[in-house]
Amino acid sequence: METIEKYQKAKEFIINSYSKEKIKVDDLNKDWKEKHWKLRDQKREIQTQISNLQYEKEETIKKINVETSRKTAESKKLIAEYNRIMEFIKVYEGEKRDLKISCYYYDRSKYPTEKVYLKPIDTIFTNEYLNIQVFIYFNSKLTNKYSLCFVGYSIFNEDIIKFPKSYGLNIHAENRYFQIEVNIKDLPTEKALIEYYNKIKNKYLFDFLTDHELRVKEYLEVVVMYSKDINWKIAYLEHQKEYYEKNYSRGTETEEYKKIIKELESIII
Repeated sequence: METIEKYQKAKEFIINSYSKEKIKVDDLNKDWKEKHWKLRDQKREIQTQISNLQYEKEETIKKINVETSRKTAESKKLIAEYNRIMEFIKVYEGEKRDLKISCYYYDRSKYPTEKVYLKPIDTIFTNEYLNIQVFIYFNSKLTNKYSLCFVGYSIFNEDIIKFPKSYGLNIHAENRYFQIEVNIKDLPTEKALIEYYNKIKNKYLFDFLTDHELRVKEYLEVVVMYSKDINWKIAYLEHQKEYYEKNYSRGTETEEYKKIIKELESIII
């Protein structure tokens, strides 16, 4: 058994120790809370900064993509326009196309098959740039034996304008394929087709004729520009030179290529 003093000291230690430990714990908790709130605020601030950076990055990328798309579209449009100008110059510099229409069909109701030349029943449009005529021909079908069609030529090609075409035409061009060939109607008689044509003749090819007229206007503007500015002459020759070098088998060995080189040298020197 211990002395009373020792018991009292033990009791005092327990009391004092608990109070001190409690103070320490309270201080630690307080300190933790303060640091916790501070760090949480810092975390929120960092997360906000990260979100802002992410947003700024996405918006910047979006603007770059929009601007790139715009410039790409503009560049493609300019390249297409430039290539069309080159095609116009090619038309101007090349041999003038004969727009005369001569065509025939094969009458398979006869033996041997007979080659029959056709005369147009009308001309839809004709000038030095475009010629479209209307024909009726015997198609050898059982009921609707006659066909109405439009055929024609332009001084331009498919790189400049899209031509109206349809399948099922059984007439043939004498010298070269038709650029324009539209099968309109099959009926039992020529008379019925003529009556039908008189009703619908102003309803067909309006969009194409309008577009072609715009191309002619553009073509004439290019011819004036080309005739006045030697730089367009050089550009055209360079364009043709590149064609023979990259898109024509053994193109650099052709007489055309040698002629282009000679002409370029004479202009540039």
